[in-house]
Amino acid sequence: MHLTGILYLKFDILRYYLLMSKNHFIYGRGSCGKEVKTFLKDNNDQINYQFVDDKGSKSISLKKFIKIKNKNKFLTIALMDPKVRKNIYSKVIGKTSFFNVIHKSSLIFSKLGKGSIIYPFVTISNNTKIGDFFLANLYSFVGHDCKIGKFVTLGPHAKCCGNVIIKDNVILGANSTILQGIKKKITIGENSIIGAGSVVYDNVPPNCTLIGNPAKIVSRR
Repeated sequence: MHLTGILYLKFDILRYYLLMSKNHFIYGRGSCGKEVKTFLKDNNDQINYQFVDDKGSKSISLKKFIKIKNKNKFLTIALMDPKVRKNIYSKVIGKTSFFNVIHKSSLIFSKLGKGSIIYPFVTISNNTKIGDFFLANLYSFVGHDCKIGKFVTLGPHAKCCGNVIIKDNVILGANSTILQGIKKKITIGENSIIGAGSVVYDNVPPNCTLIGNPAKIVSRR
């Protein structure tokens, strides 16, 4: 074999074993992914995280990530859009394990589902169930006795007061509020979007977008 070919082969082998040793990965090199990596450094986490993304030269592609054979391979999906997070999950399920990112300043009194990302100064109260791939942005809040589905996103300062059910793929916009269920739980249907600054007083059907105070349906999907 030509010397150049031998050198390339050795380089590929070395690169492969380096990837094997870096077993924690962040999917998404955009703003969310960069913030997540910053949070991990702020937590004094000494693990060397690597980005997975199909864009940019400083990350590995999703296809290459899937091919890495490592029983202790872990991934977090750092994307705001629930549908995109769910799409990436569908491509890597069975190919990796998932880890949670929790900033040290947040107060968590309930168990989180796998793959959750908790930004700084988030509070999650007691007796609340959080589904997988939950993302809670800066200063957001989930009250007592809530049930949160999978792939739910809370924007900055979003508030889900006590005794509320939020189903899968819901987005609460920045500074939105779901008021506490008094006589019964308030339910937010799957795939619905609560616009920024909106206040929800009652149940929300699935596949709707609401804005205003009180929040009103402006579109159905």
